[in-house]
Amino acid sequence: MTVREILATTTRGLEEVSIEEIEEITGRESWVEHKGMVGIRGSEEDIIRLNIFGRTIYRVIMLLKRGKFRNLDDLYTECRRVDFSRYIYRTQSFAVVPKRSGEHDFTSLDIGRIVGQAIIDSYMESEGVRLKVNLRSPHIRVITEVRGERYWIGLDTTGERSLAKRGYRVFNHPAPLNPAIGYSLIKIAEWRSEESLLDPMCGGGTIPIEAARAALNKINERDFDFLRFYFLNRRKYLEILKSQEKPKGEIKWIEGSDINPKYIKGALMNADKADVKSYVKFTVYDACERPLDFEKIVVNLPYGVRTPRRGLKETYHCFSKNLKLYDWKCLVVMTAEGRLFKKIHGEPDREFKIQYGDLDTDLLIYHK
Repeated sequence: MTVREILATTTRGLEEVSIEEIEEITGRESWVEHKGMVGIRGSEEDIIRLNIFGRTIYRVIMLLKRGKFRNLDDLYTECRRVDFSRYIYRTQSFAVVPKRSGEHDFTSLDIGRIVGQAIIDSYMESEGVRLKVNLRSPHIRVITEVRGERYWIGLDTTGERSLAKRGYRVFNHPAPLNPAIGYSLIKIAEWRSEESLLDPMCGGGTIPIEAARAALNKINERDFDFLRFYFLNRRKYLEILKSQEKPKGEIKWIEGSDINPKYIKGALMNADKADVKSYVKFTVYDACERPLDFEKIVVNLPYGVRTPRRGLKETYHCFSKNLKLYDWKCLVVMTAEGRLFKKIHGEPDREFKIQYGDLDTDLLIYHK
């Protein structure tokens, strides 16, 4: 069994959460590669498992080579040393996905051009065949990242569609929550299926749906790019699919509520598409007035451009007041107005600072 480096992208600020998940899935220790990326040394089976079971990560990359370089000529030389005939079949097409961070006298497009030529020349030298480039729909996506004076090159095993795109969102909430972050909040709360869970401002239902999917061990099943790798054992993928989609245990109670009936209707549509509708209860409730006697409460509070700050203060005050009436065990709050919520509700026991789109966002964890 070949052991190689594997990289996975995640939410900036939640690397610790993804590391914990990766170690649960693979049983291997992992590390933070840089903000938004973690890594492990694993096998091809680990690549399959991370794609199938990964909930906090976005993309899994099989590393081929890494090192230092001085200029684009160096980068060309380094990449040409990779024997791409081991990874790309002669009739397959490829595309280079370049990424760049730091100060350079070249662009990402320059990286893509140079690395693409190195791949073509390397393959021609070893196989006597000129590989086809297909930028729109390639069989193989080669990702190259340059950060300062360092580079790495690897194969995208996931595909163009991120793992965070679960495929169940048929109702478009005006401010939808990224499912990978939604599940990360549940993981931070350390929720177990034998505990009750509530999202009192659920919008399109992402947090309750992610909880139910995890409890039922629902997996990511799609046309992964690794299925096009001729060197990978496809039978192992089919074996994992056949054996793993089993419920983890009884679900005590998962509920999502929102003051807007339209959102609850949409959440039910999403839950139905996710095949978890019978495991989640959705209700129309004002979070400032509804009962909050649940063991775990996980909520993405309103914030940002769409909500006036005055309205935020009122909402945060009444929600905090209602929280203090009940004996929940753990509260996880996501908001870009963390300072405001802490001023109203008090300092959390723990917090994460993440990058969500263009917003610096706080995850606040409270215990009773």
